[in-house]
Amino acid sequence: MKLQVQTITIFLCFCIGFQVRAESATEDFIKKAGHAVEKHEVTTEDGYIITLHRIKSPLRAPVLLVHPMGTSGVIWVVPFQPNAKPIAISIFESSYDIWILHHRGTKESLGHLTIDPSVHYYWNFTLHELALFDVRNSIDYIFEKTERPLNYVGVSQGASLLMMLLATKPEYNRKIFGAYLIAPFYECNVSPSIQTGYSKFLKKIQENFLNPLTYNIVWDIGNPYLYQEMEPILKSKSEVDRFMQETALLVGKFNPDLDYTSILNLTLNVIGDCVGMNTVKHLNQIIQSHKFARFDYGEEENKRIYGQKTPPEYDLSPIKIATAICAFESDVLSNMKDCEKLSTKFPKSRYVHFAGNQLDFWATQKSVDAILHDFDLFEQNLIVLQYSASVYTSFKMKSK
Repeated sequence: MKLQVQTITIFLCFCIGFQVRAESATEDFIKKAGHAVEKHEVTTEDGYIITLHRIKSPLRAPVLLVHPMGTSGVIWVVPFQPNAKPIAISIFESSYDIWILHHRGTKESLGHLTIDPSVHYYWNFTLHELALFDVRNSIDYIFEKTERPLNYVGVSQGASLLMMLLATKPEYNRKIFGAYLIAPFYECNVSPSIQTGYSKFLKKIQENFLNPLTYNIVWDIGNPYLYQEMEPILKSKSEVDRFMQETALLVGKFNPDLDYTSILNLTLNVIGDCVGMNTVKHLNQIIQSHKFARFDYGEEENKRIYGQKTPPEYDLSPIKIATAICAFESDVLSNMKDCEKLSTKFPKSRYVHFAGNQLDFWATQKSVDAILHDFDLFEQNLIVLQYSASVYTSFKMKSK
């Protein structure tokens, strides 16, 4: 199918927007599910004030949930399909202590000790800073509060951030039982057409949606471009289906079993959040170079920061925790071949694949079942060799 850059751009509008919503949609959804919620603020070492929401359980290990790019932690507590149970709620009701991270720059985490988010410098961060400070300092905070290692679940960006952290700070292996890394972007060995499509998308985003004062991508739900393009689409199921088929570049093969009208309305009104432009550029750099590396500031600045002309690649050899690397058959960026290769990099790892794409992960219970099964194995120092719908085989993990 011919890639529709305009359609893809509109779709990303949802996923990288600054939405007008209740003060904390995350808290609202958790309370609607019948559970108490705690709000915790963590000041990172570089001065950002980020939010963690906790659904407290003293029975089992803490679980840190880390969201993908373009949204916030609210994505873990939103029911993606009518009558569906959100992932965070399902895991909590299996007695786990849930901690939901909202990265810097999202509406839940706009604080800073000295800098206002209306100032350009506030947004001067890359994926590396999200890993080194937001994720690391959140792990420290949770460990201090619970005095227990945690299980980690990250999707897309959230999965890649843990790899960046452990490659940089391997001492954090001891604070984590195991990690369920869902659709991480690693080398992004995609076709030239997809590379070109992402470059065009990035240019379109910069032309239409970049705030020139703050250098972040800010969405306002009253944006006339958004309404002009989306209003006729959302009125017709056939138009919604066409729209989703044309965004296959981003989400993978269209699944006719999902209610995409519900998903798009949720994303428009609740899930989408703001993104620093350098994080989008960092992802595009990985896509174009096929290298899982630090941010490229240009030769001169690279030499000042890294001591070399090109950004160094992350060395994954220090990662020793148990991991499950999850891929989807229809995923485009984090394809099965890349994820299977990635799983061989770690001494305590398994490769998992599911049918469908990332939207299937958020919308179906099977993903929760697999996560919960692996949590048990992580804590017992076991790992799964093979997963199918209801059959698991495990073995004692051995260091290489």
